[in-house]
Amino acid sequence: MRLSVLYRWIFALVALSLFGAPTGAAIILAGQPAPVLYPIDPMQRGIEIINTFNALAHASGVQVPEVALQTTLTNSIPYTTYKPIINGIIPYIQSITQTPSNTLLIITYLGPQAPAQPQYIVLPIEQTVALLYFPTSFNQPSSSAAFTSASVNGLFPYFSMDLKQRAVDIVSATTQLMAPPFKTSSVTQVWIQTTLTGPFNPSIPNGLLKNVQSISVSNSLLQIQFLQPNQQTSQTIFVAPEQVLQIIYVQNFLSP
Repeated sequence: MRLSVLYRWIFALVALSLFGAPTGAAIILAGQPAPVLYPIDPMQRGIEIINTFNALAHASGVQVPEVALQTTLTNSIPYTTYKPIINGIIPYIQSITQTPSNTLLIITYLGPQAPAQPQYIVLPIEQTVALLYFPTSFNQPSSSAAFTSASVNGLFPYFSMDLKQRAVDIVSATTQLMAPPFKTSSVTQVWIQTTLTGPFNPSIPNGLLKNVQSISVSNSLLQIQFLQPNQQTSQTIFVAPEQVLQIIYVQNFLSP
């Protein structure tokens, strides 16, 4: 779950007054505006995505109308639930599940290739680039290339994240994935990728907390209990919300 600062959906309205300019006078528009910091409220952006999705007619399955999301996710994430995501596009969104502050959304979607098994991904709002709507097959992309959105010159958009809200949303997303309707069998698990490194004993390779057993907020920190493979006893660790990179839904822990 990348918590990097990204640009998305930024529009600038610039009004240029040309009244009173003498006939034949040169109009010079080459002035450089002062840099402007453009804060984005992730909670409000999450609500906007949910409300827009709910307002659009969308078909079930791999049919049109299709709602999709362009994200910054890469093609290199190995887990099964990410494989239908090509060049960051989450296709055929079936539903969006909220968290308390909506800085994280649980996206249920389908891959375009059979078998069309529902996939689940926890998407941080700051990883979204565009909400895509294809009302007919004719409108669907002609290739799998990513959609992009450049920022306006002189504007520096950033997400103003409340870490306590993010911590609560991490707990909400994780606990929801650990229960029905997301958890469908005993082999499904939730893993959390963190930035942690160090001589943990037992070890935590690559900062990946596998098989989360429970999670809660302790002040503004996350208290996570997890059971690593080949361990008989669970471990408990405290993690800051900004140290969480991804919440991973694992359909089958034997072949994630």
